[in-house]
Amino acid sequence: MFRKIFCLFAVLVILPTFTANAATELSSFSVFATNSVWILRRTDVNSGNIGVADASPGPWLNSESEVTIGHGDNIADGVSIYGDSIKIKTRASAFDIYYNELTNNGTIRGSEYTPLILPLDITMPAFPTPAPGTEDHDISRGGSLTLNAGSYGEILVRKKATLTLTGGTYHFEDLYLVNKSKVLFQAPTELIINNRLRTGKNAVIGPEDGSGISAKDISIYVNGINGSTGNLDAKPRAAKIGNDNILHANIYAPNGTVWIKHGTVAEGAFIGKDVKIGYDAQVTLNSGFVGVVLPPDPGEEGKLTLLGIDTDSDGVRDDIQRYIYFTYPDDKKLRLGLTYYAKEFQGVLADANDREAAYNHAIMMTRHGECLHYLKGEESINIESALDTEILNTRERSIAYITFSDNLGGKNIRSAPLKEWKDSCSFDVYATGGDQ
Repeated sequence: MFRKIFCLFAVLVILPTFTANAATELSSFSVFATNSVWILRRTDVNSGNIGVADASPGPWLNSESEVTIGHGDNIADGVSIYGDSIKIKTRASAFDIYYNELTNNGTIRGSEYTPLILPLDITMPAFPTPAPGTEDHDISRGGSLTLNAGSYGEILVRKKATLTLTGGTYHFEDLYLVNKSKVLFQAPTELIINNRLRTGKNAVIGPEDGSGISAKDISIYVNGINGSTGNLDAKPRAAKIGNDNILHANIYAPNGTVWIKHGTVAEGAFIGKDVKIGYDAQVTLNSGFVGVVLPPDPGEEGKLTLLGIDTDSDGVRDDIQRYIYFTYPDDKKLRLGLTYYAKEFQGVLADANDREAAYNHAIMMTRHGECLHYLKGEESINIESALDTEILNTRERSIAYITFSDNLGGKNIRSAPLKEWKDSCSFDVYATGGDQ
């Protein structure tokens, strides 16, 4: 069979290795800013890169650096830091860093990459137009309120009170949570705040128990500035999360500071003009900011026909398009290679009974396979196998693939010379950002 022959060939070839480039996908960042980032002392960043988009003229949050990693911070393995200038303070431990200027008084466990080409090739999320209403709500101490999607004014959640949002799109003028209050989400939600977000101590923002959603399904957009001037030190900050909060959501405040204060457990992605993470905090990536427009998950309906659902008519099933993006969010080259592979695979299934068409598809699949091997070496064998499993996820699709393979009986499919495998890619490898 074609697949067996091709994979055997791939295993026998020794491929060159390549140096990694900077991540270019917003979804790979747990902390990202356009001006500066400061991670205060003894904070753990468990996952998700840290970065600032470009060189900044200042002022900065700390140390006259775009990125400051504070005393005793621990940046986990696999987390990269990107900044024109980076300062790592004493007892701090970082992994890979990408920079133009470095002041290091801590430990770098990974690799250093310099110079860093700026600005980073990052697509920022579109910011929805705020459209708040005039219906204010003041939830009394210990009380509760459930709101359906819609436009509202100022929302005040007093001590030990709970606001429940049923899901959808909400527009608020302001949202203020007093100590020990909660905002809980029952379904995926976009919350657009025209002015500011503020929470007190021990507040909770996140999914309601049993909702089946996570931080990536909750996106909070904050339109406000710091204080009345927008200056870095102006108060109140655009988005301030108080001490010892539990935060499972994404926050985007492009015009001001996102300040997550000490002791907070934060899961999601936190993006602002400036981002400040307090001491003894925990940050974990679960981003809802993909930086691209993806089709909705077709669910079980996508399995009802041989070719599935392709709502954006790009030639790739919606479920496969989403799989490729969310599995390899920070590798544009690989995603492109897999997209062309998946598009050809649609032809394989559609033309499985046509012997001549099957042969032509097999030739193109070989070319796409060579491209993937050029990009990822022997690792591509497992990558292709995982994608094949996603594509052949119904009995009808598996039978069509077997028919396609049978129609290749007696056909000779030649691989291109190894030196030409880059040219097997259906895109300009050098002009595309991403890992290689």
